[in-house]
Amino acid sequence: MAGKQRKAASAGAPRPNFFVRAANYLGEVRMELRKTTFPDKPELIASTQVVLGLVVMVGIFIYVLDVVLYRVAVLLQLAPGS
Repeated sequence: MAGKQRKAASAGAPRPNFFVRAANYLGEVRMELRKTTFPDKPELIASTQVVLGLVVMVGIFIYVLDVVLYRVAVLLQLAPGS
């Protein structure tokens, strides 16, 4: 559907030059950034703590899973063991 719209738009008036399109794009970006709400410091710290906590938990889970699978492989003599 986007292809049809592009063909319809290109069939009419000529396309503006690069600088006009870039200026329009940057203007739209600026308008969208004005609508954006950024977190305050306490919210940012809380979100960062959640992310770091989850990263640590996933890391521990992967480590435990790796150790368990390694020991199973050693028991089955699929991996060199000590």
